[in-house]
Amino acid sequence: MSRMAPEAASPLYLQVKRDLREKMFSGELNPGDRVPSERELAERFQVSRMTARHALREMEAEGTLTRVQGSGSFISQPKLIENVVELASFTEDMERRGLTPSARLLNASLQKPDEVVRGVLHLNARQQVWQVNRLRFADGVPMALETMFLVADQFPTLGEQDLSGSIYRLLEEIYALKIGDATQTIEAVFPSAMETQMLCAPPQTALLRLKKLTRTQAGRPFEFVTALYRGDRYAFEATLSRTQASVTRCPPS
Repeated sequence: MSRMAPEAASPLYLQVKRDLREKMFSGELNPGDRVPSERELAERFQVSRMTARHALREMEAEGTLTRVQGSGSFISQPKLIENVVELASFTEDMERRGLTPSARLLNASLQKPDEVVRGVLHLNARQQVWQVNRLRFADGVPMALETMFLVADQFPTLGEQDLSGSIYRLLEEIYALKIGDATQTIEAVFPSAMETQMLCAPPQTALLRLKKLTRTQAGRPFEFVTALYRGDRYAFEATLSRTQASVTRCPPS
């Protein structure tokens, strides 16, 4: 049995958190391991269950723990972090991490785009897109549900190609595409039951919804993607810099 030091300056719940973190760093607790319950922590550290609950809830909010309804709290798997400054495909991103990327093709078909897709890709009412739906994996673990819209005029034989790997590489090798830049937005959303099931995500796990418009080096849009990433396994990182704003000063009168 452990006892929190009454003379310690930090609140008791922070001392409980510190103890759990030390066990994580030492390897006593590893990703996927169940942590003691509120009752077990309260008994071990001679604190109230409210104090133990506060410690667990903070660690869940920080992403250190994942709560599974009816089963308890577990050490979260480390998140994969993507640098959003560099434009890379999912396959390239996973390969750089030493993980094995793969995809399950759910659909690939010619479609008449809706107004949103037609607008962002600068298409007229007669033009079509290839709609490609895939479930993306890293080392066999589901990571993302992806829907791609690619301008059919630019890639007329796309439906005949192997779409289980990096589509960026395919476009560069088969169609000599020169990829330029992309505009991307990310927001947190709650999944449907089907999305949770397909991604094998714990109940009530928030997802990260990515929308990306990609252009050629000549500035022509060729791809619009919407993707749902597991919020408990994936994070996005950006490097930001502050530029000195110019100040216009009025001349003395």
